[in-house]
This record gives sequence, C-alpha cells and structure tokens, in this order.
Amino acid sequence: MKHIFPAKIEYDGARYFVNFPDMDEAVTEGETLEEALFNAREVLTLTLEARCKEGMNIPVPSECSDKNIYMIVPSANVQSAVYQDKEYSIADIVYAPEQKYNWAY
Repeated sequence: MKHIFPAKIEYDGARYFVNFPDMDEAVTEGETLEEALFNAREVLTLTLEARCKEGMNIPVPSECSDKNIYMIVPSANVQSAVYQDKEYSIADIVYAPEQKYNWAY
C-alpha cells in the first residue's frame, strides 16, 4: 500500500485552499500554488505523525482524478513509521504507483 494521498486544491481568487478527502483534519492554505503544495506536504506529514502516535487508523489513500487533485507525499520518516508495523516488500516501499496525477514531493 502506498501512503501518497490526494489533496484537493481550490483557488478562490486570492488564496489556494487545500484539503485531504481521506483526513478531514488535514487542511491548509497558501498565497501561491507552490506555497499551498509545500504546506500540504507539511500538514499531511503532521497529521500522519499524530495519527501514528495516537494509535489512530491510517486510511487507505483514495483514488481521485480531477484537475484540482494533487498527490502529496509525506516526509520519509513518517512513511517509515507507517510502514514499520506492516509487511511490505522492498518494491512496495521504494516504487511509487504509476498513475496519472499531479505529483508534489
């Protein structure tokens, strides 16, 4: 399973607003798309980290395809924490899925 989550980013004419359909608590914003993407990775990382620490469920990333959907990758150390209690092959951990999405690292 990959922990690369879809984020919906909407522009209201002044700011970019980000939310993660799989985690209601993960929301952020930015003045530019670049800033919104940076903040999205940060909030995703913090949300997953908090869920791991509190023993909460890590949802399976949903399949989304929309022009406003960006696939966000959390930090490597949070990915490691999520994977350490699960049985994955090296290929599962190393290779990202081949999907047609906007990728933000």
